[in-house]
Amino acid sequence: RPNPDSVVDNDLAWFLLTVRPPALRDPALARELAERAVVATRRAWPDALDTLSLAEERLGRLDIAIALESEAAELPDGLFAYSLEDRMVDLLSRRGEPEKVEKFLRRNLARRLAVKGADEVRSARTRQLLGAHLRQVRRIEEAEREQRAALATLERLRPPGDWRRVLGGVELAATLVAQGRHAEAESLLLAAWRSLEGLPAVEPSDRQAIAEGLAALYTDRSRPTDAALWRNRADEQREP
Repeated sequence: RPNPDSVVDNDLAWFLLTVRPPALRDPALARELAERAVVATRRAWPDALDTLSLAEERLGRLDIAIALESEAAELPDGLFAYSLEDRMVDLLSRRGEPEKVEKFLRRNLARRLAVKGADEVRSARTRQLLGAHLRQVRRIEEAEREQRAALATLERLRPPGDWRRVLGGVELAATLVAQGRHAEAESLLLAAWRSLEGLPAVEPSDRQAIAEGLAALYTDRSRPTDAALWRNRADEQREP
């Protein structure tokens, strides 16, 4: 376990990297603090490596950020963190290496499934990310298979209205839209919007993603009034 000083250093570094407004951020100081936490924990605490990775990214050193994020993800505790996987996919995608994104996700999925008493919800998240990636590289049928497998797992393990389950439907809907299967996608997106309306702590970006999906869907179906309505709802969710 990290010592208290390392936790303070890491938390302060993260604050300096994410505080709003962005003008208050100080990635150089954050890097110093995160590096101190990494050294103090002997590079064994994935949170500190993740924070240092973000600091390097904010300083424009993408290759170093990717190396640090990969190091964090390879740690035993790193296997169970949602954020590391998401960030690794984002960093590799920004560097324009789709083959490495797929390799990373398939390896992570295999590692997660190999753990005794595997956390199937986290494995479902990996499948969602893999499906989204496959959709981006136009391997649509493979994307649908991964996303349906993820959604089936979440429907079995999570109650109706659970945000993971809801967003699983949103990911599948995006793939259905890419196939021109608008009616099925519309049903999933509207159900997702209704489900999130009843949840107290939902990220505005999640509602925004649903609204943007519906706006795009109605644009494709030549329903401009509905498309405008959902574009406005998407704009309402944007951060100032």
